[in-house]
Amino acid sequence: MKKILFAITALSIPVLLFLGLEFGLRLNSLYTPYPLFIPLPSNTEYLIANPEFGTQYFPDFKPSIAPIPFSKVKKDSTLRIVTLGGSSAAGFPYQSSFSFSGQLFRHLLYNFPQYQCEVINLSMTAINSYQYVDMIDEIIAIQPDVVLVYGGHNEFFGAYGTASNFGFSMINHPLVKQLIIKLNKLALIQVPKKIIANSKDKSKDSRTLMSKTIKEVSIPYKEDLYNSTIEQFEFNMQTILTSLEKHSIPVILSTIGSNLKDQKPLGTSSYADSLYQLANQIRIKSDKIKADSLYMAAKEQDPLRFRAPEEINLILEKLNSAFNNSYLIDGKSSLKSISVSGIEDNSVYTDHLHPNDLGHYTLSVLFFKAIICVLNLKEVMFDETVAPYLPISSFDKTYAEIQIAKLTSEFPFEKNRSESSSNFIFTQKAKEIMSKSYSDSLSALTYVKHLFVIEQLSKATTHELNLKDTLSYAAHAWSLANWQLFNKKYFTRCLEILSKNPNTEEFALDLSLIAANYHKESIFYEMNGAYLLKLNKLKTAKYWLEKSVELNPKSTYSWYNLARLSVLNGDTLAAKKYFDRYVQLK
Repeated sequence: MKKILFAITALSIPVLLFLGLEFGLRLNSLYTPYPLFIPLPSNTEYLIANPEFGTQYFPDFKPSIAPIPFSKVKKDSTLRIVTLGGSSAAGFPYQSSFSFSGQLFRHLLYNFPQYQCEVINLSMTAINSYQYVDMIDEIIAIQPDVVLVYGGHNEFFGAYGTASNFGFSMINHPLVKQLIIKLNKLALIQVPKKIIANSKDKSKDSRTLMSKTIKEVSIPYKEDLYNSTIEQFEFNMQTILTSLEKHSIPVILSTIGSNLKDQKPLGTSSYADSLYQLANQIRIKSDKIKADSLYMAAKEQDPLRFRAPEEINLILEKLNSAFNNSYLIDGKSSLKSISVSGIEDNSVYTDHLHPNDLGHYTLSVLFFKAIICVLNLKEVMFDETVAPYLPISSFDKTYAEIQIAKLTSEFPFEKNRSESSSNFIFTQKAKEIMSKSYSDSLSALTYVKHLFVIEQLSKATTHELNLKDTLSYAAHAWSLANWQLFNKKYFTRCLEILSKNPNTEEFALDLSLIAANYHKESIFYEMNGAYLLKLNKLKTAKYWLEKSVELNPKSTYSWYNLARLSVLNGDTLAAKKYFDRYVQLK
């Protein structure tokens, strides 16, 4: 018995020491817990993604994550969707509201007024399937109705990727890496790492993240590192799908696309280069199908693998067949279908792989239709329609343009430039952009000087209003509103201005629908009904107008519009009743 007690004591001492050290170090200011979600500071009934969450994966970089509020307590009337992916799904080089998730949110508002709609975009620059695995338990805890995944480009060079400077790329076994990610959340690991990091030279490195991530510049097709990357992606995605299936949460996967025609191979390969040149020659001869095939082959043979190989899409197809909770959409083909050349090109992508605003809109429609099918929502849709494409503001367009200018001024787009030379060329480009207009100047300065986007966008919005350019003001106001969803006064002021100009009705309806999703106010319900009535969306208009008079029985405008709507529906008795009520209040 004494020997057993001695053995237990001997084993307990290191465990207790470990626990004591761990909890002691958690009191140290260098320790940081990384919950995926935190309370919204201005309204604790809501949660947002933790803006610090992504820092745990990188030594000196904080990937932004969209601060989209959602209810802490999910009600039966809530339609909650979560998006996972890298920078493409995050919306880069645009703000999150222009991503396919942001556009999807608009489609939901148009069709499901009875729901509190939430599209929570957890995508971040330079993350990959390892981070999806790390997040999945906390995602499951918030009870999403469906999870969307558009990712796969960062499996080589993203955090903990097989050829990345960020994470343990020397160890290429998914279970080991998943364990390392979990261990890095311990104070015993975090505090020493931060002490070492703080002692290092912190001279400013102005290079883009893309140029910092690369450990292996040449990853030949179908060789060991290539194959292990594909295997890890499949293993991680299986882990995610298994977890979601266990909790009966459906997943919509999408194939991923990249720029084929207007992006030459990024790596050094005479074979890849020759395929690309041959594709150009054949395209000029109008053999588009063969040219497309050769462009694809050039991308597949490109040894610098920032663009995912097609095997990633094949894995997604394989996983979709293996899991009952999975649904696959062909995002790649949809992007190709809207390209000017009929081949994935600059008309769809801003650079080598990030979709432009039209590309994101196209993906949003595809995801929206899939959600209707997967969640069996067709019978409860009010009007089977999609939100119209809205042009982005000049401020947002320029902000995207200058980020792409910075990205493409450096390695791997420019292989032989020094850092100082890249900085000089980018500075000249920035000056050129700043000279275009006041809004362009504000936008470029925001990026170059690291200013707060919301402050500079607010200045640009006011400027467009002072110029009496109502359409441009509407685009800027819509963008600004998405930064301050709980600012009821701002929504009211914008809608008051836009109501005076019929050319801005699409923006006005969008703003009013967003406002009604976050502010249960009769005025927004009333405006939704009025705008939808003009569009002849009678069923949805009726819903909002009835909600308006339910909240405010003295809303003469809503009673009048209910009378008009009833006439259009051929219900003269109801029309008379509503009109009599309008006259009585008038």
